[in-house]
Amino acid sequence: MLKGEGPGPLPPLLQQYVELRDRYPDYLLLFQVGDFYECFGEDAERLARALGLVLTHKSSKDFTTPMAGIPIRAFDAYAERLLKMGFRLAVADQVEPAEEAEGLVRREVTQLLTPGTLVQETLLSKEANYLAAIATGDGFGVAFLDVSTGEFKGTLLKSKSALYDELFRHRPAEVLLAPELRENREFLEEFQKRFPVMLSEAPFEPLGEGPLALRRAQGALLWYARWTQGEGFSPRPFRPYDPGAFMHLPEATLRALEVFEPIRGQDTLFGVLD
Repeated sequence: MLKGEGPGPLPPLLQQYVELRDRYPDYLLLFQVGDFYECFGEDAERLARALGLVLTHKSSKDFTTPMAGIPIRAFDAYAERLLKMGFRLAVADQVEPAEEAEGLVRREVTQLLTPGTLVQETLLSKEANYLAAIATGDGFGVAFLDVSTGEFKGTLLKSKSALYDELFRHRPAEVLLAPELRENREFLEEFQKRFPVMLSEAPFEPLGEGPLALRRAQGALLWYARWTQGEGFSPRPFRPYDPGAFMHLPEATLRALEVFEPIRGQDTLFGVLD
């Protein structure tokens, strides 16, 4: 279904849009039409509200629907803003020249963008961009993956406070929570208050060797990375690490020293020293 007015049916271009959109229901589909990425229907209204765009309409003989778009030449700037607002983006590109198409130009989703799975240099900061997964079993298993570099590591923690300290040090851009944690209302509310990042879902099938909680976290990360990057994605070998092998400051101390997040003003200790 597509929001609009008129008896229909949908014209071929909008049918193609709906078919691609429905394959990625949790994503905002950006659909190439010439030199623009367009959204239609409810997604056009969401895009226009988020970016302050003028909402127009796509009209055919029997159907009219809201439309909003961004120029492809400015894609990186708009994508960065949308990701920071909590959108997941599915980018559908024209995969054949319009002049060679027999009828409707063929389009395919060529990129899935989420905050924790970025590989584009124009969208990455100088810091590591971690995707994290957390599972339980014999403690808290937390694993981190930087999709842009292939760094893949994790550890087993015995307490929630140790888990929070480790998350605050790594500052993941996106987190996968195992079902038993997502369904724990008390844990979820506390977690979202401490870490206002995108939460995503993945199967937590065990992978590799070692403690069950850590193997579940590894499996979730690899599944999600391959979902967004393609089955050919292959990270570096997984590296278990011991947080106790290094001198670490707890979360409360890092916050008080404004190492990563400012309390007053805009500067952080990390930013000043970098």
